[in-house]
Amino acid sequence: MCAPGYSKEEFKISIENNVLNVQGEKTSEKEEAEENFTRKEFSFNSFNRALKLPTSVNTDALPTANYSNGILKLLVLKHTDLAKKQQKQFIEIE
Repeated sequence: MCAPGYSKEEFKISIENNVLNVQGEKTSEKEEAEENFTRKEFSFNSFNRALKLPTSVNTDALPTANYSNGILKLLVLKHTDLAKKQQKQFIEIE
């Protein structure tokens, strides 16, 4: 997921009922004081993404997350027994 300008502390990641929720909130305040005036600017940015996970994902195992250069990478694990069952099978033509 691409999220430039955020820090890793501004993300909230959770899994509930096989739904992966990724939220990000960023606030900033800028103040400029001159002799005759004071100007304040406020900025608030947020996003929320909800992704339905397939049943093959092991929601009991905690996913790992890495945020670097504006890219958030999440690694979720599959159930080991289901991963073996879903391997690619080749069919030979007679």
